[in-house]
Amino acid sequence: MRKLRIKQVDAFTDRIFGGNPAGVVPSAEGLTDQEMQQIANEMNLSETAFVLPSKKADFRIRWFTPKTEVLFCGHATVASLHVLAEEDKFGMDNDGTFSFRIETMVGILNVDVEKRLKSTRVILQSPPIDLVREQLNIGELAAALRIRVTDIDSNYPIMRDRPMDYVYVPFGSLML
Repeated sequence: MRKLRIKQVDAFTDRIFGGNPAGVVPSAEGLTDQEMQQIANEMNLSETAFVLPSKKADFRIRWFTPKTEVLFCGHATVASLHVLAEEDKFGMDNDGTFSFRIETMVGILNVDVEKRLKSTRVILQSPPIDLVREQLNIGELAAALRIRVTDIDSNYPIMRDRPMDYVYVPFGSLML
């Protein structure tokens, strides 16, 4: 039976049970797509990241939800770099600032890691955004989001990010 190291990391925090949890498999080489999906399902977190070798960059990261692979996940990327620094991978065996190129499904992303004593800071380049206006039926959208039509701020357009296929809906208030 093959042994596999899987970590759960709380990104965007300096305290336990804070931030945004992500699964990280720091050495995923040899795993099949099906195995990665099964691991993500077992972890049952919003995303689990898998660090793999790359011929185009320093390494590659793939992200899976419990149900499907996604194009990009920021917090799981931050968690992955934290684990790699913690494990002294990719030359991060001393304190310092390290720059990496990461192969992803949305292109090559740049990331810097500042490793100091017992702290690690990750500075991540987000994927490029290409917003276009989205024409949606406001009534159907509100029903799907389980909100009132009046909760949507009509002073701003609804936008779609083409590369990530995210829809941005402007709200009049954070208190829905």
